[in-house]
Amino acid sequence: TILIIPRTIAAPILQVQKAISINGMVTDEKKQPLPGVTVKIKDAPQTTITNADGVFKISVPDQNTVLVFSFVGFENQEVTIGKVTFLNVTLREQNTGLNEIVVVGFGTQKKRDLTGAVSSLKTKDLENQVTPNVLSAMAGQLPGVDVKQGDATPGGNPIIRIRGTGSLGGGGASNAPLYVVDGIPLEDATGINAINSNDIESIDVLKDAASAAIYGARGGNGIILITTKRGKSGNPTIDFAYSTGLQSLPKQIDVLDRDQNIQYVKELSAANWASVKGNPNTPNGSRTFGGLFAPYNYIPAFDNPDTIPNTNWQDEIFRTALLANYQVGIQGGSEKFKYFASGNYYKQDGIIRRTGFDRYTARINMESTISKTVKVGLNFTPSYTKNDNLPTNGHWSGAPGGEAVTISTSLLMPPTIPARYPNGLYGMTEANSFYYNTYGYNRFLSPIQPIYEPAYRNTLTNNRYLGNGFIDVTPLKDLSFRSNIGIDWRVAENSFYHPSTVSSAINGVLTPGFPGTRAANIVANESKTTYRTISWDNTVNYKHVFNKDHDVNVVGGYSVQQFHNEGVTVAGQANTFINDLVPSPAGASTRNGNFSASEYALISFFARLSYSYKGKYLLSGSLRNDASSRFPEVSRSGWFPAVSAAWRIKEEEFLKKIDFVSDLKLRVSYGVTGNYPTNLYPYQAVLNQLNYNFNDVQAGGLVPSGILNDKLTWETNKQINVGLDMGFFNNRLSLSVDYYKRNTTNLLYTIPIPAVSGYVNAFGNVGEIQNKGLEFTLTSTNVKTNNFNWSTNFNIGGNRNKIIHLGTNDADIITTGDNPLVTILRVGQPLGMFYGYKTGGIFMNQQDVTNNPSMKFNASSGPGDTKFVDVDGNGTITPADRTILGNPNPNFTYGLTNNFRYKDFDLSIQLQGLQGGKTFFLLERFLTTGLANSNQLTDYALNRWKSDTEPGDGNMPRASIQARGQSVGLSESSLDRWLYNGTYLRVRNIAVGYSVSKTFAQKIGLRSLRCVLTAQNVYTFSNYVGYSPDSNVFGEQASIQAVDYGVYPQPRIFSFGLNVGL
Repeated sequence: TILIIPRTIAAPILQVQKAISINGMVTDEKKQPLPGVTVKIKDAPQTTITNADGVFKISVPDQNTVLVFSFVGFENQEVTIGKVTFLNVTLREQNTGLNEIVVVGFGTQKKRDLTGAVSSLKTKDLENQVTPNVLSAMAGQLPGVDVKQGDATPGGNPIIRIRGTGSLGGGGASNAPLYVVDGIPLEDATGINAINSNDIESIDVLKDAASAAIYGARGGNGIILITTKRGKSGNPTIDFAYSTGLQSLPKQIDVLDRDQNIQYVKELSAANWASVKGNPNTPNGSRTFGGLFAPYNYIPAFDNPDTIPNTNWQDEIFRTALLANYQVGIQGGSEKFKYFASGNYYKQDGIIRRTGFDRYTARINMESTISKTVKVGLNFTPSYTKNDNLPTNGHWSGAPGGEAVTISTSLLMPPTIPARYPNGLYGMTEANSFYYNTYGYNRFLSPIQPIYEPAYRNTLTNNRYLGNGFIDVTPLKDLSFRSNIGIDWRVAENSFYHPSTVSSAINGVLTPGFPGTRAANIVANESKTTYRTISWDNTVNYKHVFNKDHDVNVVGGYSVQQFHNEGVTVAGQANTFINDLVPSPAGASTRNGNFSASEYALISFFARLSYSYKGKYLLSGSLRNDASSRFPEVSRSGWFPAVSAAWRIKEEEFLKKIDFVSDLKLRVSYGVTGNYPTNLYPYQAVLNQLNYNFNDVQAGGLVPSGILNDKLTWETNKQINVGLDMGFFNNRLSLSVDYYKRNTTNLLYTIPIPAVSGYVNAFGNVGEIQNKGLEFTLTSTNVKTNNFNWSTNFNIGGNRNKIIHLGTNDADIITTGDNPLVTILRVGQPLGMFYGYKTGGIFMNQQDVTNNPSMKFNASSGPGDTKFVDVDGNGTITPADRTILGNPNPNFTYGLTNNFRYKDFDLSIQLQGLQGGKTFFLLERFLTTGLANSNQLTDYALNRWKSDTEPGDGNMPRASIQARGQSVGLSESSLDRWLYNGTYLRVRNIAVGYSVSKTFAQKIGLRSLRCVLTAQNVYTFSNYVGYSPDSNVFGEQASIQAVDYGVYPQPRIFSFGLNVGL
């Protein structure tokens, strides 16, 4: 058979027969394979993608074919085939990320098209951080985002403020931002602890009101959007990650050791004897006046100090602790189905003994394209966390069962008390103990007893189920619809048991629990609370480009959120336990129970219009309406508009020819956002039970808890933002500057009211606060060669806070945190200023007392006592002399990160700090009492005033016989002496990594292999005497900040990690 082919079709057939098969591999600049890279023949439809190993295969027509390689976050690259059949292609990361995708409310945008103030972190910014909570990893990395780990209890959350503090707190509105995970809004930051940081793809922070207004009433404090990883097309890839490390206390607080304490007590008792009896020459053996425990008696045992214990109580409670992190993840899929799944176990033993945090998490994210117009997806994360707790923070007697509070007691307990008595019992200053009878101590319980008594229990567990399902429908090319249903379900269980063998101090009475069983010490309670949040968002998105120049994007939607919680608590009634055989409330003969339930709902409508002309002139506007059940009907609904614009000046003809300017964009925005109270029923006069006498019979009744306020409304934030983005030298140097001004009106707060009303205070809208500031971000690629890269990121942000208006007649509001802490809310001043007495050194001698009568605290003030400043000038120290002592708010915060890479080695160094602001070391008040029955700060004891000829440093007052030393001015109010400069610079993170070459990894059957050594919280440069200058015992309370009352310190961590790719 002879086949005759016409000339017109023969050439194409022969051309197909000559097709060339091209193989190749795509890697990044670290020689790591890049899966999912699109490989396309230029000006032709043929396309393929790289597999899990970065390998691809494609057929091309001839040697002149050009292949285009593209991948999100990397620069596109074009390669002409030539005569080779195997290509090695290296893609470079985009320098400035102008084309990178940024998550915004209910959508995404390219960074170049942003008109608001948005800061972002990617996976690479988090990978070297050693922390179970991704929020802590944000510290020092984003301008205007202040992250403070005020309390470093394992499993705890940092305090985050975005652009200052806009609410007063105190039962009013929260200052925490809104957290949104894969489109699901969380009620608070506790849900972040259930997220494995290895699962996170990006974190985007919406800082200005125009960006946050799409979330309306919940956007007042900014938005943190967390997006988790998604599956990618290609063969399955498996990644294992393991890290382990050691944690330790970076520094100890300097208190007296045994010899110093004995000398101090000897001097004090002799001076006290002379003060009481007027005879400084009395022989030691004759100083027995006043009974056995008098603080001026002679203590014979102190003449033989070697027979006295020398206990370092901080060594007794702190330890070197382990942490470990185990992670496995798998991802893959096809064009129609993609998946990502992971599992994680994180274990952190606390540096305080018997504290710790355990977390088990899993995740499954998947998407399926059902047809050309329909796509569905599911994200689901179950988690389990357990916190083992001790009463570590605050006043030494403030524990739930009356046991010792660990940190404060360890500092105040005299070193001459043993950790254990010779017979093995716990050392404490309880009645009838040897050391009590000998030294006259009668104050503190053992801080280690709850640690070592096995029956003691204080645990919190959380079972959480966080997930969402969505469907995307695209009926037309430019029109899409998404319906997203999310659920956040959490069951929290707390179990507390204080056994008979642990001593307690109930109502100030010491009740030793060991030896023997003291059933009166037993405290037991159990609680279980279920939280359920269901959200449903429906959005329509229309995006179209008209005449190539006019890019329009419209988003509209409807959202509903419903929250419900219910809890039950059971407690054994005091003094009804017999023994510890049943270590729960069931062991009590009488039990008390309580049930509570609450709920609220939020219904919203929103819309956003974005317009771009030639990518040069950008305009965006949004509007949202929220209706919340937390407000009365007349003010239940609120409107929150926003508008923003940007001008990409670089696109103008007069700048296009200036080569060294690679980007220049001006941004302006204005928006209104809201905030609502933490109380679910703030406007209602909820009825409380109250018993009363009726005909000499006790009867039960109901009384309103407060005054009905049917005019209560939202806090309203109005914020303007002006920003400038600049890029130079092909964006190797980038600078962003933002100025903002944020006024919050209708502040929600509880204020005092006249007693004639029958109530003490009322809740309402009371004032206005202003925050304004500047933010700078500078990024640079300093060196970029084939073998060596060096890049730098620097950010700094300063915020100024001021109260504009406050309640009726703008009167001061004085708040008390814990005796003697006092802060004040005053118009014209920043929020939460420290308030108390100014001091002027000490009286050096009697002549000094005579010459300065107006500085005496009271009539008994004498040499060695504190001088007080007579602020009002009336010649007498009274409460009217209290004044503002300092500002807890820093002047600015900053962060600096340098990244280096040499061949297969990489090094990252991160610094973080703040300038200005005061920290109130509340515990110093008790560590400088001048009494013999507690230990003292070394600086105070060694530099205190002793006599006219030994005046010390002129600032430390004398030791005193009087309880808390009224005569030395240690009164029940704040003193400026306890305030410290909060400035610090912290070497936050140093990481050294090594990534083995692709060739070597393949030889041993792996896709990739990397190891890393990390040091975290390496060193803090600060003059602060406590554990950490950014400590804060009062958490989210806005009016009382930067207070250190024996707060769980941040550990120093050294860790080793190994990442394996299969």
